Amino acid sequence: MGCPQGSVLGPTLWNMLMDDLLRLPLPEGVAMTAYADDVTILIESGTRAGIESRARVTLDLVREWGLRNRLEFSSSKSTTMTVRGKLQPPPPPVIKLGGESIKTVTNVKVLGVVLDSGLSFVQHASDISERATKGFGKMSRVSTSSWGVRYPSLKLIHRGVFVSTLTYAAECWLTGCKYACIGCPWRGPAHEAGSHEAQCAHPAKSAADLMALLADRERQARDSTAVYEQIMDLLSYEKITFNDLQLRPYRTEEFVHKLYYETSRFSAFGHQWVVKAYVNKNQRDPTQSAQREITYQLILKSKTSAPLSVQWVCTRGPWGEVRFAARVAAHSFRDDATDAPPLPLPLAEPRDANRLLATKPLHCRLIMFLSSK
Repeated sequence: MGCPQGSVLGPTLWNMLMDDLLRLPLPEGVAMTAYADDVTILIESGTRAGIESRARVTLDLVREWGLRNRLEFSSSKSTTMTVRGKLQPPPPPVIKLGGESIKTVTNVKVLGVVLDSGLSFVQHASDISERATKGFGKMSRVSTSSWGVRYPSLKLIHRGVFVSTLTYAAECWLTGCKYACIGCPWRGPAHEAGSHEAQCAHPAKSAADLMALLADRERQARDSTAVYEQIMDLLSYEKITFNDLQLRPYRTEEFVHKLYYETSRFSAFGHQWVVKAYVNKNQRDPTQSAQREITYQLILKSKTSAPLSVQWVCTRGPWGEVRFAARVAAHSFRDDATDAPPLPLPLAEPRDANRLLATKPLHCRLIMFLSSK
């Protein structure tokens, strides 16, 4: 199948033609999808004979449609695959298109994702790992610590090539437990979901435990809604400032040096401010090395003749890669209270602390709101 290349109306006219194919009256248990000129037909049945019967009726309809529109479907380029889950594979059904048998395969690539008959996605993971490994090998030959491609370019290539390759369509093969609605936090490969769900403890919980879990989920939803409503209210304030900050690492001058991060001074509401951040948990303890927590505090560095009632939101900066959660902080700054209380940096995931610390400097955006009340 094909259409004239380079024409302006070609794609639109082709979509109109394919829409007619997708509206064919298909038998029960049959669904059809298409992307450009690739057509995928899904046939569901409890028996091999049922699959063959429904496939025969469906392919006859498709072939007749092609003849009416002067289009030909290629049986040599078509394949069939039986999705069997964890059952032993039966003899594959015999499916023909225009009198020619269609080849049976054990895996097929659909829009860049390799699907196998067991829906394990092992082959897909193997393929993308091999592609990423080959790409990494090529980059290592043109860059070292002292020559070759520099860090900004490597970072761009890493995000544009390696990360996009490894995470493409990750939603289809990374899944969660079907009991997530009652509190199960498990997430993992799709092929492990069945074994986890068979052993999941959440279905066996008592009604009282389930009600407590559902109440907690409802509370979290209310808290999230309240935060965004609070931010929308703050956006109506008259005095708002945006500051893109870089927290750079420093060490104290004590006998035992301690690491901290600090921004340069910045202006807001006619005053000078800085932000300091600290890594709270012991990085030398191997049992805690992957569980760091970062706290930060806003500090007023200039004199004020009247209290400053300030609220602020700390978010990801324009050059940052780590997601932040929505949190609103507040403090009344005076000459005798210039330091806001230390607060946990509002990272979306606790493990993101290590990702953030791997970047130098730390990038964030501080949105400040001055109350006139």
